[in-house]
Amino acid sequence: QLEHSQGRRQSDSSSAMKCFLLSLVPISAVHCPDGLCEEAAMLQSSMSKPSTSPRSSLASELQVDKVSSTSQLGWDDEWYYTDVTAYYMEMLDKGLLVRAHDDGVNAPVVPATFWHNQLQTPNQMYVWSDTKFPGGDGTLHTKLPLLAYVAEPAKFDDGSLWPDGGNTLTFYGHDSNAVDTPEVPRGGKQGRCTWLPDVGKAEKKWDCPGGYLDDAGTFFACSDDEIKQGGTCEATGAGYHAGRGCHFSQGDGVMDQNCDSDQGRLCESNCQCPRDLCFDYDSCYQFASGPLRKAILKYQASEGTAEDDLDSWGGIDQHICWVNDLDMMAGIQMGLYDTRSHKDVATTKNLYWGWNEIVVNKEIDSPENWKSNLIFLPANLAAEGYLDTDAQDSLSKDIAEKLAANLLEVGYDNYYASGASSSVAFAGEFLMGGTADKFQVQFFCLSVQLKDYQVCALDKGNDPKDGKGYCYIEEAGKSCYDKTAAEKVTGKKNGR
Repeated sequence: QLEHSQGRRQSDSSSAMKCFLLSLVPISAVHCPDGLCEEAAMLQSSMSKPSTSPRSSLASELQVDKVSSTSQLGWDDEWYYTDVTAYYMEMLDKGLLVRAHDDGVNAPVVPATFWHNQLQTPNQMYVWSDTKFPGGDGTLHTKLPLLAYVAEPAKFDDGSLWPDGGNTLTFYGHDSNAVDTPEVPRGGKQGRCTWLPDVGKAEKKWDCPGGYLDDAGTFFACSDDEIKQGGTCEATGAGYHAGRGCHFSQGDGVMDQNCDSDQGRLCESNCQCPRDLCFDYDSCYQFASGPLRKAILKYQASEGTAEDDLDSWGGIDQHICWVNDLDMMAGIQMGLYDTRSHKDVATTKNLYWGWNEIVVNKEIDSPENWKSNLIFLPANLAAEGYLDTDAQDSLSKDIAEKLAANLLEVGYDNYYASGASSSVAFAGEFLMGGTADKFQVQFFCLSVQLKDYQVCALDKGNDPKDGKGYCYIEEAGKSCYDKTAAEKVTGKKNGR
């Protein structure tokens, strides 16, 4: 049974977030654990600036295999850049929040992912799916594109998209099941429980997905009927407390995260990372690569974790703790990555769960809070350099679903729409020169033809009107917008 702290409140950031950039600065400047400064400097110097020409030199520098086939859409070296992709590349020095809608979350908050130049893991977005194709395959889709979105950084300035106006920040440096809510059937479902006295509540119990644990550790579960939509069981768990809590197995009805181990203290109240061991990038890196990693390995050995699951969630989610500072989170994320079980890059791209979880208000899922749509290319897919038939079908399905849900529009008339729009950018993860296993996100646009849809692209260097270029989703068969033939857009939803 996890010991909780009675009467000790968790520390929070001393001030609300008044700007999107929280605190991350280049690790080559101040944050480099022993032996990593030289590597960080090498990575920084290897970063290429986006070209103003549509034929980017990056395509030849990155590890991309060009494929030409009637059933495969190749990158073909034509990388287009717009004012939006240039903005994103600049923002990677400060940070961007990205997210794709996911299942299993029905709480006031949702998990987003923070991208920054110094976070260099592959698969930096939730690409696991049980429902991507009929029948459900439950796998990490590293060779399929994912339609997601980039949150508008300015929307975070007033704190409205942060829990508690930015006063209650919760960041996990790995997948964590931070805000998973009750699901039926419960087998295989996870979540987190919150000890209520430590979030200002009077009741001495753990609020868990689908029930609660009393002070003695006895679980009182809602029935399946009470959990189902329309039932009387409240949608409970850490998702109703800014994602702060300890890991919980819904199927077993037990909390399976222990703060005490033979490696020392691994967490504090509600499984916050120990503040005397993890308080900046360097200390959190050492904590994650040392005692936290050792505890994970011991747990995996005792559970007989399958080889292919060592770098996914088994044992890691059950030990990951949260912090309220992005420097600290980055230290944990990179500390875990640098001590992963599989060191070869091919296996890493296939198996490593490389995303973090940033708890934000669910209103982030409204298109008016987005900068643009995003087509994410995981490291595996980015390196292959083409969309095969499955990848094309998957992207088409994503587009159709978002259109049906009014989360996406097509056509240039909706490129500047203030809500759902057609604006899109590609983001690929590429193994950069000078490093053996570090990946970097690159933003660009591609001209892509699918069966029912297409992506129209105009490089800003070839834009005769305003030099901004464009990248937008359009129906297949329609002509892309000709900026030489029209002075302005006439769509009724313009205003972005």
